[in-house]
This record gives sequence, structure tokens and C-alpha cells, in this order.
Amino acid sequence: MQKTIDASWTKKSPKHKSSIWIKGQYVSHEKHPFFSLDRQAYTHPVSQKTYPFYRFATREWAGIFAMTKEKQLVVIEQYRFGIDEITLEAPGGVVDPGEEPPNAALRELEEESGYICDAPVYLGSLATNPALFNNQIHFYYGANATFKGTPNPDATECIKTCLISPEDFDALINKGEVNHALIVGGFLLFKNLILSKL
Repeated sequence: MQKTIDASWTKKSPKHKSSIWIKGQYVSHEKHPFFSLDRQAYTHPVSQKTYPFYRFATREWAGIFAMTKEKQLVVIEQYRFGIDEITLEAPGGVVDPGEEPPNAALRELEEESGYICDAPVYLGSLATNPALFNNQIHFYYGANATFKGTPNPDATECIKTCLISPEDFDALINKGEVNHALIVGGFLLFKNLILSKL
């Protein structure tokens, strides 16, 4: 079974440290299977001057706040290369071609944590970063999360599964220890639409 954590978790000293990743060569403007970098010229509506703008065109994302019968959230620790830190977040990821977002959320939950849950309940969608990205992340709630078996994350992922109460997760957000903007936004949807009614 997975170990339970609480609001004493910190991103600098997590209870379950993921493997330490060694930094390699940095390559700028590398094409990636999951996104493309687009450039488009726009004319300013007042000055009438034209400027180039860049946008990452990518697939939709899906995330899920799954909760066990004991009212523990299934969350994961993983190293995030962009900020060079280990984060605590809800399972989630890219929606595959031809896949529906709720199915992607369930798939990511099982792949990343080894848990399954009841049919997902839609919480809402958020623009991932309107200044740079063209996609949305779709959040879901999964009740009666149950550990099924060994997680099967992607080859580039090193993930630890944890259990935490919604109250402790909320406390970590308020302390700034959970600072992934999308996860904070998704948790707000979960808190307002699900927790407030339990």
C-alpha cells in the first residue's frame, strides 16, 4: 500500500524522494511529438504596428482528483524539469489522439499511481497558459479510488504515489508548497464542486 503524507510535506524535502535526475545538454527549439512552436504576426489595434507572437500548439490535457473511501486523495510526486523541483500533484497527462478526456484521466490515474476509481465526474476545464499555449486541461473527480497494482508510468517518468487528506493538500497550497498553477486551479474546482457537498 501507498504511504500517507500530510501537510508537513515540502517540495524541498518530500517524504518520498523521486530519483535524482542528472542534467544533460540543453537544446533550444527542439521539435517534440507533443507540441509545435507556431509563429504568427498580429497588428496592434491602436498603434497599427505588427509584431510576431509565438504559441505552443499542443493536445488537450486531463487530470483527476481521485479519492479513496477513507477520504484520501491519490496524488503523485514527480520531478518537473522546467522548475528543477519535485512537485506534488494530481495524476494527469496528455489526451491521446482519438481519446476522450475522461478516459485519458482514468488511464493516467492507473498508469501513474496504480489506482482505479468510479466513473469520472467532470469538474471543469482551464486554459493551461493563455499567453503561450492553445490548449485546455480538463479536470475530473473519481470516487472510491482503489489500488489495483503496480503503476506503469512513461519511460521518462519517475513517480511516487502518495495519499493525503484534502484538508492537508489544501494546507500545502496555502503554504506555497503545492505551487503547480494547474493543480491549484483544479483543486479549487474539486473543493467547490465536490468537497463542499460531502
